[in-house]
Amino acid sequence: MLITNHERNKTNFCAKGVIVGRFDPFTVSHKRMAEVGSKLFDEVVILPAKSVMGAKKQEFLSFDTRVDLIKKSVKEFPNVKVEYYDGYTGNYAREHNIDFILRGARDGDEFVFEQNLAGFNKGVNENLTTIILPDDAGQEKISATLVRENILKGKDITNLVPTPVKEFIQEHLSELKQRLSVEKNG
Repeated sequence: MLITNHERNKTNFCAKGVIVGRFDPFTVSHKRMAEVGSKLFDEVVILPAKSVMGAKKQEFLSFDTRVDLIKKSVKEFPNVKVEYYDGYTGNYAREHNIDFILRGARDGDEFVFEQNLAGFNKGVNENLTTIILPDDAGQEKISATLVRENILKGKDITNLVPTPVKEFIQEHLSELKQRLSVEKNG
């Protein structure tokens, strides 16, 4: 039986989901996942990663800045919160009674990657179900990497990031461009 949001309020059932990523920076695609999650679940937790194991990427925005910008970007969704956890998502989910991970996939290659990651997370926490959300038409190419590339090239990012992220980037543009230039050439 499907429990509608209206009926869910009459039960003790509470569906929780988690969204994990670097979010460096947080994009409109990330925000869309938070919005979809806010409709699917009673509570959604966004877990920005401080670093990714084995990643060679330098941090573009500091962890604290990313957390602040994510909070500002999702404040319209009252059941979405941002937390920090340094460990496996499956362990966090078990410790916080979360049964779902919401992940995005821009294309077939990412879908396969996400499917493999879902299997790993299921191995860490057998009660965890991964929901892979394809990007909306026209947003398949939006990524944090694209945002950083556009900043470096002086291209418009208005349609790529939520307003709080855009405003922060505009305010710190010269410093951020310099950081990207050093990373690219260094």
